[in-house]
Amino acid sequence: MSANPFGNVDRPERKRLDAAVVAEQVRMLMHRRVDLPMNALLAILVWGTLRRLYPTWVAVSWFGLFYLVLLARIIVRRVHRTAPFSAGTVSTWGGIFAANAFATALLWGLTGSAILLTPNPVYHLFIFFVLGGISAAGIVSNSAYLPAMWSFTIPTLLPTILILFTRPDLNHIEMGGMMVMFVLVLIASGRNINRSIAENFRLRLGQEMLSIEQKSSEEAMVEAQAMAHVGSWNVDLVAKTYFCSREAYRIYGVDPAKSKPSYEAMLSRIYADDRSLVDEDIAETVATGQGRGLDHRLVMDDGAIKHVHELARVTYDAKGRALRMIGTVQDITEHKIARESFNFLTLF
Repeated sequence: MSANPFGNVDRPERKRLDAAVVAEQVRMLMHRRVDLPMNALLAILVWGTLRRLYPTWVAVSWFGLFYLVLLARIIVRRVHRTAPFSAGTVSTWGGIFAANAFATALLWGLTGSAILLTPNPVYHLFIFFVLGGISAAGIVSNSAYLPAMWSFTIPTLLPTILILFTRPDLNHIEMGGMMVMFVLVLIASGRNINRSIAENFRLRLGQEMLSIEQKSSEEAMVEAQAMAHVGSWNVDLVAKTYFCSREAYRIYGVDPAKSKPSYEAMLSRIYADDRSLVDEDIAETVATGQGRGLDHRLVMDDGAIKHVHELARVTYDAKGRALRMIGTVQDITEHKIARESFNFLTLF
């Protein structure tokens, strides 16, 4: 996977990242809490204001349906908290939430019919104010998941807009045009919020995926080096810093938790008779950029002798200055002993 969490990534990885982003968007909707009490309180206010315009059974039915929809949303959220949430269920949960948002919005949209029941402009302004505020709040709260945003916005405002455009007077038609402009502005704002939320999720999840993959790669490298008895090391020739892989530490017989590893400490492990050969190989590597490889011995703390094979190369800057020496060290002790044993046996 590329280091860019939303750039040049392999297609399967991009799909996996996109699916994870959608899952986070749906989860964000399900964890939202403030909209339920807001809708419940506002429904009481609207019902108390408009109920005298409708027959009793209509007003009671609207109020009862509204609270049934809110109860369904509460149940859905409770089930969502305990049910398994996986990539395969994301679309299902998102669809359920969008359907619930549509039902809520449809009930809000029906309040626009009050315009047909009274010429009183106070009621008309009340409807515009309520539906405008509900739509703005709904777009902000549902913008994390676009299907939910569309499901809430269109049914909330479209009935009132259509009613305004069917009225014979110019004032209502102008107000309908203003509501259309208001809807367009809200939708543009909602899409911008959605992009911002999605990009934030994509950045965070992409970094998490990179971290997991990097950790897996590092673990695989450590295991492979241990199996092959090959360690890696590098020396910053400018900053004089030194790094060893876990297997290289094991080969050199150094515990980094007990003593601070250094290039000098590693060199001190070299068998005394082999130090001049190692120095020559280092000098040649720095001069040419690529060492020929060298077998030499190491002395452990308990006096045991290890045979290793080391190979190194050097990187340079644009001016030809040596910057870093990178190398590998392989424990060939068992191979060395086996070969010497074979040579001994061939003498007989």
